[in-house]
Amino acid sequence: MARKIKLKFDESLVEFSLRKISKSKIYGERRIEYRLNGEVLENAKITTDGMHILPKSSIAQQYVNERNEYTSISEIIYTDPDGKELPQYESHFNKEIMIEVFELSNFFNFQTDDIYLMEVEDDLQSSLRNFYEKCLKYFNEGKLIKTTYAFRKTPFPKNMVFIPKDNKIIICVGDFRGPVFNESKINIDELISQLDEENLDEELLEMW
Repeated sequence: MARKIKLKFDESLVEFSLRKISKSKIYGERRIEYRLNGEVLENAKITTDGMHILPKSSIAQQYVNERNEYTSISEIIYTDPDGKELPQYESHFNKEIMIEVFELSNFFNFQTDDIYLMEVEDDLQSSLRNFYEKCLKYFNEGKLIKTTYAFRKTPFPKNMVFIPKDNKIIICVGDFRGPVFNESKINIDELISQLDEENLDEELLEMW
């Protein structure tokens, strides 16, 4: 049984679970196989000494403390650059979560990691319809609803964005990441001046 999330909106409460939608189910899947002597080849990592092959899913990440002792991820304390402990966000399975409305135009800065379908029990379909109507109302006004996504207690929660579509609610999980612009350190005027000083002909300059 999938774990339930309790979402508070207005004076109502909808309890739902997430059903993951894979990209292959939406777009199909295409696979390229490389074979040798009729056998399918697989990608694998090799150790630095060249003596051992590490098949797929054979590598795991572990955390250790200053004494190189294994440490559970639940015991890790995250801090800022000044050493101050970062606030923790409780798992959305352990509390009621609240909605927040934002402008649809800001969704262009949203980077989706996973896509889910919102599901409820049969006896709670009315609450799902009410929430769908609320999402649709905001959508028609150029707005969307979001809330915090934290599968487990973490200082780095993601966001859930609710999108109404054909009487269903699609949930995009990810982060808002604005575009990154790198400032050019090349002085174009100085570069053109240097080209002029080298007496390059106009045809070459146009090609450049």
